[in-house]
Amino acid sequence: MRYKEEISFLERVEDKKEFEMNSREKWKDIQIKELVDQHLGIPQDYLDYLKEIGTGSFRECQFVVHGALETIEDLTGYDLYDLENKKFLVFGDNYSGDFSGFLIEEEWKVAEFWHDCEELHVCGQTFQQYIREQMLMDENGEDTREKF
Repeated sequence: MRYKEEISFLERVEDKKEFEMNSREKWKDIQIKELVDQHLGIPQDYLDYLKEIGTGSFRECQFVVHGALETIEDLTGYDLYDLENKKFLVFGDNYSGDFSGFLIEEEWKVAEFWHDCEELHVCGQTFQQYIREQMLMDENGEDTREKF
């Protein structure tokens, strides 16, 4: 399993009382196959995440991984943003209006679209590295969330 450490981390740090804000659904093989058929070249670490951890939110709605890869226009119903003709498919968001996704014509690079400045930023990370950061998990498996 690719995400064994991340699963263990979430079990350790998520608030068990906040089931709704930490709810995820693991994908079945047939769902993964359909996604691969629709999007050739999709990163394996993303597919493994869907299968092992699943779509939905984590860390009390720190971040959500969506159940489909869609454009910002498909998600919002609005064609507001000029992405300079980049093919950006959203896989998640931070509950603050910023979208995370793949630049599919640029070797499926992970990128973020920041709504406040309407800019697309390439992250320079694999999906697994990126999602660990969104979990507030450092490279040693430690929690980086500020303690109050």
